[in-house]
Amino acid sequence: MKPIKLIIIGLFVLTGILSALLYQQKSNRINTQIEKRNLGWNPVSIKKMIISQSGKDTIELSKKDGVWKTNKRFDGMGMATQIINYFSTMQITAAPLATPTNLKEAIMLQTFDKQGNPINTIAIFPESKANECLAMIDNKPLVVIITNTHNSISLRKLLDELGTNN
Repeated sequence: MKPIKLIIIGLFVLTGILSALLYQQKSNRINTQIEKRNLGWNPVSIKKMIISQSGKDTIELSKKDGVWKTNKRFDGMGMATQIINYFSTMQITAAPLATPTNLKEAIMLQTFDKQGNPINTIAIFPESKANECLAMIDNKPLVVIITNTHNSISLRKLLDELGTNN
């Protein structure tokens, strides 16, 4: 066989392998999103978020005309972007034997769509391990573990830091 034929065949084989890997990666991302939805998480159309914690002021973030506004003096765009980015890459797994230790210490995060209808209510408990926290979604008795491989901090710590920037 001529060298040009070998190169062309090699390119076709390489293209096929790369296509299969890309398909598998996309399939894994879709399965992850389906698992999140099955556990109650639906962040599709968040236009408003309310973050409340006992002993601290309630933070309200709302999106209007593409700009996030807040009821605080600091940057609503930066806060909302951090939270939305965290939501888009976080992993949610069921924690069948886990129970939150103190329900009073939970940070409540409520999300709403543009009509003001609630999407999710998440109770986020103190960190169980570094970069990991327990949560309950939509007041269901199922406790889940929220982690994020793209962030070095947990969702709880992120919300704690945002809440202390009053």
